Amino acid sequence: MFILALRRQFVLLMTGFALLLALSCGNSVGPAPYHEQQPQALWFSDLHFDPFADADLVTRLVQADVTQWYALFAGSEEHARTPSSGNGTNHWLLESCLAQMGMQTPRPDLILYTGDFLTHRFNETYATVSGDESEDGLQAFIDKTLAYIVLRLSHYYPQTPVFFCLGNNDAYEDNYGVTPDSLFLSNSAWTLGPGLLKQTRHLTPFFATYPHGGHFVAHPSTTAGWRILSLNAVYFSTHAPSHSEAPAEAQLDWLAAQLAEAAAVGDKVWLLLHIPPGVDVFATRIANGFSEGVPDTIVPLMKEMHLARFKALLTQHASSITAVLAGHIHRDDFRWLGTENDAGASVLIVPSISPVYGNNPAYKVLDYDAATFILQDCETWYFDMLQGDWRHGHRFSWAYGSGALDAVRMRQLWQDLRADPAMRAEYILAYDAFRDTLAIESDFRFYWAGIGHMTSAAYRQALEQWNDPLQVPPAAGLIPAAGQGDALFRPWP
Repeated sequence: MFILALRRQFVLLMTGFALLLALSCGNSVGPAPYHEQQPQALWFSDLHFDPFADADLVTRLVQADVTQWYALFAGSEEHARTPSSGNGTNHWLLESCLAQMGMQTPRPDLILYTGDFLTHRFNETYATVSGDESEDGLQAFIDKTLAYIVLRLSHYYPQTPVFFCLGNNDAYEDNYGVTPDSLFLSNSAWTLGPGLLKQTRHLTPFFATYPHGGHFVAHPSTTAGWRILSLNAVYFSTHAPSHSEAPAEAQLDWLAAQLAEAAAVGDKVWLLLHIPPGVDVFATRIANGFSEGVPDTIVPLMKEMHLARFKALLTQHASSITAVLAGHIHRDDFRWLGTENDAGASVLIVPSISPVYGNNPAYKVLDYDAATFILQDCETWYFDMLQGDWRHGHRFSWAYGSGALDAVRMRQLWQDLRADPAMRAEYILAYDAFRDTLAIESDFRFYWAGIGHMTSAAYRQALEQWNDPLQVPPAAGLIPAAGQGDALFRPWP
């Protein structure tokens, strides 16, 4: 076992050094933006790539080098068709998604990924399907799966840096189990660092912190005062084990130091985290049997002791932070962290690529100002699971009006969603990436309260004070009829 572990470490190190060598021979500044007058970032999340979609293929995947995986997947019927709702991302959906991104946004300035590379229940599925219950076998297969995702991303975007954060499924230790200074962090650093960040100047700060806690800082521009902070918010989760308390505080200490340093030198900050703050509204609805009354049980996404400090840091440094981006809930949503007298901060949430929870796969393209790094607009693209093609969802400014996507604008949108039936209908339509408009229509007040009330007490109070008659216009009529929508890309039948 010890020899196998050393062998795997050697392979990972050699892979990392090979990537570093290739990068050192390339352009360290990165590609010119595709839209010269409008800088753009491509943003997606929650791939939950599932190499087990064809159980009969897994033994061959275990035995093969990762460079052979594409051919193996291409020869599999299960990986050659659209996955059904309730499943993770198979080979077909991964390729379809990346090809669609490459066609619509071929040269973004940067790519953002907000966590969960691996499919749900990866560990138990590996043991069941492969028959291998060894830790070494599992870890080697996780390494290969991450390497395959990196290879496919690099195939479509060979030069564009991908700034990422880890999700709760990204670990050897299983769901929410990531541990500081773990073998997973050490090994994945050599795959994800050189393979995704690409530019050699990003790697020194990356290797200084990522192997220890799964977090890092990067400076996307060589000239402007801009930093991206990748936070490992898995430690903050209510599902995180008790040993995550100290790492969570260490993450917040690091975040505080980075924000203070950014403020001192005048840097603007984009913050990436997987798990957003606030209430898990859908889990709360389930826990209360979808009762129409004020819920007795409320399920927070973050432990409130960590939430309080996180919110305080974002509020304290609101003038430096121009974007906070999250995933995890697989839906198109946002959070506003502020008060009546303080705009505070806002968190944007992107839908997942994986259709495991019944949503359409979707991603976003962000427009930002090159001088201020403030988000100016964004558009959503989604894969229609019923019709089998990629479609344009909406542009934020078309749906909700123009204006920078800052905390002031998002606070106003939150208020407008309650008062304006048309905006409310648009939000409901986009929530699960234009899939099922009835999903939250009758439950809208529960979701509205979750946008602006982060603690359980505040969420409960908001629902107790709700007096809107819920005259929500039906949004179903906004969905394009079969064959009449904005069908833009059908890569394979």
